[in-house]
Amino acid sequence: MQLMDFLDIVDASVYGVILPNHDGRAGCAAIVVSFPLTLDFSQLADHLKHSLQFFAVPLFLRITEDLPLTGNMKHQKHELREEGVDPTKVQDDRVLWLRDETYIEFTGNDWEGIKSGGIRL
Repeated sequence: MQLMDFLDIVDASVYGVILPNHDGRAGCAAIVVSFPLTLDFSQLADHLKHSLQFFAVPLFLRITEDLPLTGNMKHQKHELREEGVDPTKVQDDRVLWLRDETYIEFTGNDWEGIKSGGIRL
C-alpha cells in the first residue's frame, strides 16, 4: 500500500465517503501516524499522485489514534464510512483534504460549502 510507504504512517484504511450534492463516493484514508507528527503532507500528496491512478488518490485524510479491528483482523470501516468527513461527527480526529498540491485542514466552513453546493469537487 502506497500510504504505508511513509515511515510516519503506522496503519491505514481506505474507504469511500458520501458527500452532499455529489454522486458516488469520495476516497478517504484513515491513517494512524507516529508521534511527534512529522509527516510532510505535500510530499505524501506528490507520492500518491505519482504512484496511483488519479481516481485512487484519496481526496480526504482522517488522522486517528487507532483503527479498530474485527474478529477477522480486518479494519472496521462501518463507523468511518457513516461519519464520513462531517466535522460534527468526526470530533476527535483531524480531517484534511487534497487542495492544489497538498493536504490541508478540512474545516466546518468547507463542509458547509460542500453541503450548500458552493464547493464542487
